[in-house]
Amino acid sequence: MQAFDRKYRPTVWSGTCNESWLPKPGFLYIPHPDCWRLADAPIHWSLWRQRRYRCIQRASCALGLNGSVPPARHRKLINSAWTARRYAQVGGGHAQVLYPPVPPFARGLPWAQREDRVVVLGRWSAPKRLTLAIEIVSAARHAGAKLTLAFAGFWHTDAETKRQVLAAAAGCDWIEWHENPTRDAIMRLAGSSRYGLHAMREEHFGIAVAELAKA
Repeated sequence: MQAFDRKYRPTVWSGTCNESWLPKPGFLYIPHPDCWRLADAPIHWSLWRQRRYRCIQRASCALGLNGSVPPARHRKLINSAWTARRYAQVGGGHAQVLYPPVPPFARGLPWAQREDRVVVLGRWSAPKRLTLAIEIVSAARHAGAKLTLAFAGFWHTDAETKRQVLAAAAGCDWIEWHENPTRDAIMRLAGSSRYGLHAMREEHFGIAVAELAKA
């Protein structure tokens, strides 16, 4: 960050990480309150992610780029009122809520033309609780609903979590995997399905939920 500052000398900058910032006025866009301090890291964080986060913290402290809160001259923007409350609880202070825009999303087919498919959008990671999504749809199928389940996203997790998810899906021929789909493919999938499902607890961003609602 310091090398970038010396080379380009920006008069204003914008950052999206809570861990560090440049020592000059700028904008901080805060998407997740639990990244504010290591002690507040979600319990589902894997060991390698905790170690990586500690490295970031130590490096930032050594360079004098972070502290308990960013300097007052930094303009802090945050993605929701819920995140703002959590951010204040961990000592972050006040931040102005600026809701992220939802990109244009096609409305999709009329209900009668859609398939009895449940769509899960987003990163394939532990916080998204993909195994719970599988359990929910499985229970609905056992109750008589003729549903399929489609995951559209990309792997963003450790090997053990991926193994657990794939083990839960093993033998389920009603599960589809759409890895790294294009934007158009996501809109076609959501727009031709009747149901959307998001299993993450205390979702802090939730663009996928808004996109499913618009679809």
